[in-house]
Order: sequence, then structure tokens, then C-alpha cells
Amino acid sequence: MQDTIAAYLENWRLPIFLIITVAFVLYLVRLWALPKPIPGIPLRHDVTRHVLGDIPAMLKATANTDQTYMQWIQQEMLVLDSPIVQMFIRPLSRPVLILADFRETQDILMRRKEWDRSEMLGDLLGGLLPGHHLHQPTNPAWKAHRRLLQDLMSRSFLHEVAAPAVYNSASVLINLWEVKAKLARNRPFSAHNDIYTVALDGVQAFAFGEEFEYNATKPNLKVLEGLDAQDIARLSGTSATENEDEPVVFPEAKPHDVVTATLDLTEAVGKVQGSPLMRLTWKIMELTPRLRRAKKIKDAYILRELKRAVDHMKVEYEQSQSRVGESSPWVRSAVDHMVQREKQLAQKDGRDPEYFSATMMVETFGVVIGGHETTSTTILWGLKNLSDNQVPQTQLRSILQVSFSAAKSENRNPSVGEITTTSIPYLDAVIEEIFRQSGTSPALDRQATTDTQVLGYHVPKGTIMLMLTQGPSLRSSAFEIDEARRSQSCQAAKQDGRYRTEWDPLDIDVFKPERWLVPASSTSVLGVTEKRDLKDQFDGGAGPMLSFGLGMRGCFGRKLGYLELRILITLIVWNFELLPCPKDLSGYGCKMGVTTKPKDCYVRLRKVDLSRN
Repeated sequence: MQDTIAAYLENWRLPIFLIITVAFVLYLVRLWALPKPIPGIPLRHDVTRHVLGDIPAMLKATANTDQTYMQWIQQEMLVLDSPIVQMFIRPLSRPVLILADFRETQDILMRRKEWDRSEMLGDLLGGLLPGHHLHQPTNPAWKAHRRLLQDLMSRSFLHEVAAPAVYNSASVLINLWEVKAKLARNRPFSAHNDIYTVALDGVQAFAFGEEFEYNATKPNLKVLEGLDAQDIARLSGTSATENEDEPVVFPEAKPHDVVTATLDLTEAVGKVQGSPLMRLTWKIMELTPRLRRAKKIKDAYILRELKRAVDHMKVEYEQSQSRVGESSPWVRSAVDHMVQREKQLAQKDGRDPEYFSATMMVETFGVVIGGHETTSTTILWGLKNLSDNQVPQTQLRSILQVSFSAAKSENRNPSVGEITTTSIPYLDAVIEEIFRQSGTSPALDRQATTDTQVLGYHVPKGTIMLMLTQGPSLRSSAFEIDEARRSQSCQAAKQDGRYRTEWDPLDIDVFKPERWLVPASSTSVLGVTEKRDLKDQFDGGAGPMLSFGLGMRGCFGRKLGYLELRILITLIVWNFELLPCPKDLSGYGCKMGVTTKPKDCYVRLRKVDLSRN
């Protein structure tokens, strides 16, 4: 019997040993995989007990809701009552810091040299814009990319090339909405696709020239203009009991493959955004036939436009040889400018130009994506704010009619020259407030290039930090922070008066353009001949805002964004009263993609009669 037991134990000795060893190894692996917080920085109480950190709670909170993961993070910061927290939102990675304080953010972006672009932004955009300067660290490669784009945002280029392109595209939108307003008969309709396409048309005309053939808005106008009486009656509704709050759904033309491919690629970012494994998600998505086809179409049309620009440059150069002493301003688009810059840089560097390199391809597409996404999203938020705030909208329209009195008396739209050169402080204030309220980009990213400190906490090298653009101190009351916890450069900036006054917490969340207006000094109005209210002038530094970031790595297309909004907002408010929409169509739920878009954006339009006083 004892021999049998001994034999039994001998047979099971190895399996038992293996089971114990595996269990111990798994225990060690779990210990290794558990989140390792940075000492002292607040975090959610149960996060260190889960291998996936904050991810399960984040996914649960945002599933089947209008809440984005950035909004959830902001709520958790309020629960923790801290302007800085750490969260584990990347599997098996060090914590990501979240900062919600304008002064400290401003200091990091403008004065602190130990912070640079983070690898997290590359994870998000790498599948769409591989190697683009936006997500590169500040290194020689980034500088080389930016050299290609130099002067694209100069005043002369924006006014002579960008403004006419945006204006012509906006004029098509006005024509389209005149038809829709007439057909809708005071009923609301979705503005989302119209704004999305007109912004794309404008930026593509800027990028490739106004002769770029793949327009997205004109085909929709043509469809509506071709409706017969029966179609119109079905759309407009003929019953006396027709519900005026029921939105009208208009037919749309099938977009060209180039338009579809561009939109498919940008919308793919929305499927990656918020994923704990963004690089892996991109790899999987790139295997799908739809995305592979979109990339193929995109590469083909970008290459075609680059070749056209090179041919255009060669023709103009040959012609200029016969016009000695005459200037030949041949550049008519961003891609023309980039080709010219590449030729100049190659001559300076003693090399052959690389007009069709991966850098030229990705930076060209970056112009399209950057200008389209941010503008369309911000305009959508702006339409919602203007519809829900009738007093500022009416005031803006009245000021525009006084400022463009010649256009009003001639019953026409203000010209592109009038819009871009007339000083109208209240228009500037409305645009600034739209940017402040829109939350197009919910956070700015940076990564520590060395060990450092934030608000008195030690931050190890390599730590990623997200700085909220819509959180406390920007859209809600700031956290109370002991001045001694701030960095020396932040404290010095306040002592020297180099900081922005905080917004009044009583109306910080209100759409209030007047917050950007200050009393005009005697010197600020000298020489100004335009008709405007001399009591106020626009001050873009009147208070905290982070819509475009700050410092050297602030948004490159900032000036283009302001120009696009100036033209679009002016023409829309000039031509239409944006009437309030039903509450169920006026929510402020949002969804994340390249930018944070409103989930719904409806307009109810009434054509403005310029003949009335």
C-alpha cells in the first residue's frame, strides 16, 4: 500500500511542480502588468488592481452614450478634485497625465523646453498621415517638413490664393441653402453634410487650385435644382397639419470616388480614436478593402496634382525666359507653392528636387485633412451656438450690414476683398468665441524629454501628458492651486504680467462674444476709416483659450482657420437668420474623430431681406 502511494506521488510530482511553477510565473506576470503609478499624483482608487487600468471603466462609461472618453476623463478629474491626475488608458504602459489648468499649460507650451510632441498623437494619426510634421518631435525632419510649407500662411498668400477659393466654395453653399430654405418652408434640416462638403471644397481649391474638378457641393445643388413639382411637394409637405419641427431630408448626389475616399480616410480616425491599441487598430483597418481602396485613390489624385504643379511650374518658367524684367506670379495653389519651395530648397542644398517623395505626398494630404476637419467641425459648433443665442446673432448681422453698407444698398453679398480687409471687432469676437466654445480639439499632447516636475509632482522622462482645452479654467471654474506648487517660470510670468486674466466663473460657460472686446485706446483707432463701433476693439488675448495650442508647436493652419470662419460666418449670417431648432435636434452630444464633432447639427433658415431697414 505504501509502495502504491509512493508510486502515485512520484508520478504526480512533476505535474504538481509544473502547476505551481506556472501559477507562480503567472502571479509574477500579473504583478509586472499591473499599473505602476507615479508617486503622489492622484488616480482612481481601484485602478492598480486591474491589469487594464482605467480602460474597462472608460469603455463602460462611453459605450452607447454621447459621452466621449475625454469628457469621461474630465468628470473623473472633478471627482478626484485635482488639476492633474494620472490614468492608465494604454495597455501595459506607463500612466498618461491629464492636466486641467490654463496657466500651467501655457507655461509648458511656451516656456518649458523639456516637453515635446508625444508618440500618442503618432499612434492616432500615423495610419492616416505617416511621417507628417504634426506628430513628429521637434527635430531636423520636422524642420525639413515645415520648410516645405513656409509662407503658406503668409497674409499675401492667404488673401490672394486661399480667400478666393474659400469664398467661391462658400457662395455655392449659400446658393444651396437658398434652395433648401425655400423647399423646407421653415422646417429644419441637417447641416452636417453641407458644411462637411463645403469645407472640403474650399480647402481642396486652396490646396490644388480653383479648377480642381472634384467638387462635393455643386452636385447636391444640381440635384435640388432638377427636382420636379411632385418631388418638391413630397419634400416640402402640403398638409396643413404638417409638423414644422419634423426635419426635411434632402436627396444628395452620389459623390465622386475622390471625395468618398478622402472622407473615408478621415472618418477612419474616428474608429481609431479612443481605442486602447490605436496602432493595432490601424493595422487591422488597413486590411479592409474599403480603406485600401481609399488609400489607393488618395495616392493617385495627390500624385496627379503634384505632377500638374510641376508641369505648371515648367511652363511658367519657360515663358518667363521670354519676359525679361517682368514678374510671373504663377503660384495659384498650396501644391504649386510646395513644388516651388522644393525646387528652391533642392538648389540651396545642392541636390535634385524630389517632387513626388513621401514627404511631399503626406504634407500635401495634410493640408487637405487639417483644413477640412477643423473648419467643418468648428463651423458646425458655431451654427449651433448662433442658433441658440439669437441676440449675438442679430447683433452680428446688424454690424455686418453697417460695415458692408455698399453691399447692402446694392443687395449683394460682401465681396471677398471687403470681408478680408474690413475691420469688424464684433465679427472677430464672435469667431473667437466660436473657437472657444467648439472644443474641436479636446486636448493637447506633450511628452517629457527628461525628468521634470508639474505642480510639484515628479514626472519621469517619457511620460505623456494631455492638457485639456475645454476643462476647468477654460470652460468651467479653475481648480484652486497653491502658487508655490507652480513652476518658477509660471510664477515669474504672473509677477511680470505675462498671463491672461481668468474668465468670470459666473458666465464662463456662456456664449458671450463681448468677452473678447475691450475699450479702444486713442491710438488703436487712428487711421481706421472703416465704419465700426469705436467704443470697443478686439483682443484675442483677453482670456484663456487653447483651441490652436500655443508656442512653436501651435497649430500651423491657425490663420487659415480664422480666414475660413470669417468668410463662412459672414456669408451665412448675411444671408440667413438661423432660427432656433426643436430641443430634440439641438443637443450638444458629440463624437470623436480627427476632431470632436457635434453628434447632430440642424438649421432652420429664414432668408434675410436686405431691402428692409
